[in-house]
Amino acid sequence: MKTKLLTLLLCSLLFSGCGNAEGGPVDPPGPVDPSETYKVDFSKYDLGGVEQIQSSDPTFKTKILSYINSSCSNQAESFECTENNRVRLVNNSFPGDFGSAQGLVLASQNYDGEITITFAKEIKSVTIKAQQYYNLTSGYQEDTHIYPTYDSQKWNEETSEYVPDEPTLEINEQVMSSLVNITYSYDDYGYTIPVVPPICEQKFDINSETLSITAFASQRVRIYELSFEF
Repeated sequence: MKTKLLTLLLCSLLFSGCGNAEGGPVDPPGPVDPSETYKVDFSKYDLGGVEQIQSSDPTFKTKILSYINSSCSNQAESFECTENNRVRLVNNSFPGDFGSAQGLVLASQNYDGEITITFAKEIKSVTIKAQQYYNLTSGYQEDTHIYPTYDSQKWNEETSEYVPDEPTLEINEQVMSSLVNITYSYDDYGYTIPVVPPICEQKFDINSETLSITAFASQRVRIYELSFEF
C-alpha cells in the first residue's frame, strides 16, 4: 500500500512540474489571426457585349473599382489610372484556333500606363498573373497565314532583327522579373510563326495600403489576375 501511495505521489509531482520555467501551468497558445485572401480575375469581367472599356470613359474607374470590391469584400477605397486609352479592359478575339484573351492592358504604343488601388487595410502581398502584350491577325484575301505582333521589342543593329526587350512591369517599384518576352520567328518560307507568349506569375511583398502597377510605352502588358493577401 505504501509503495502504491509513493508511486501516485511521484506521478502527481511529475505532471505538475510540466509547465513553464517556474513550474507553473503552460498557457494555451493564443488565436492565430488568419490572413485574408481575395482574387480579382479580369478575364471574368462581363464586358456586356462590347469589346473593351477604357480609361477615356468617365465611368471606367467606377466600373473597375466596383469589380475589385465585388471580389475583395469591399476592401478597396479607390482606383486611379492614367487616362486617354492608356489603360483598357479588353477582350481580343484571334483568328484560327487561337481563341481570345481578356485582361487589363496597361500602357499604349506611345505612352506609359499606370493603375493605383488603395485599400482600407494593409496589403501583405499580391500575386500577379500577366503576359507580354500580343495580337494575332489574319492575312488578306487568299493569304491563309496568321500574323503575330508583339510589344517589348528592340532592334538589334548587329543582326538586323528584333529581339525581346527586358521585362519592365513595375509593382510598387519592384520589377516583375518572371515576365517572359518573346520575339518573332519565321518558317522556311519567311512567314512569321504565330506563338502565344506565356502567362507568367509572381508574388510581391507590398506591406502598404496602396498598390501601384506601371507598364511603359510600347511595352504593354496584359494583366489577368491580382491575388491579394491582407
